[in-house]
Amino acid sequence: MTNSIIPLVTPFTDDQSQVSEVRLARLIRFLLPSQPAGIFVGGDLGEFASLTLGERKHVLEIAMREVAGATSVWTNVTANTTMMATDMAQHAAQHGVSGCVLMPPVYGSFTQSELVQHFRTVAKFGPM
Repeated sequence: MTNSIIPLVTPFTDDQSQVSEVRLARLIRFLLPSQPAGIFVGGDLGEFASLTLGERKHVLEIAMREVAGATSVWTNVTANTTMMATDMAQHAAQHGVSGCVLMPPVYGSFTQSELVQHFRTVAKFGPM
């Protein structure tokens, strides 16, 4: 048994044109017998910056289906706008994630008060 939350890669099809649902499901099924404290999808290791919003949501949905309550699922809701991050947080909450990870927007220069407002706004819509 491990006490770690395991960050997952996002596997793609051979031609790299889309997320591989089959490979992601196999990866999760492979990890579950080790009883991790949770899995984390859509982080840096999961190529979140390279995925569309729809792909990021789909990865989370696959993870939630495959885990089926066997462990916790965490997801990254970091985005370049508060609206996109809020959308991701709402989607995560609707699918029952254990928690969300939110980092400051990658692009732009923000004051501390702007960042605080960003985090507070997104936190209202998802389990942070």
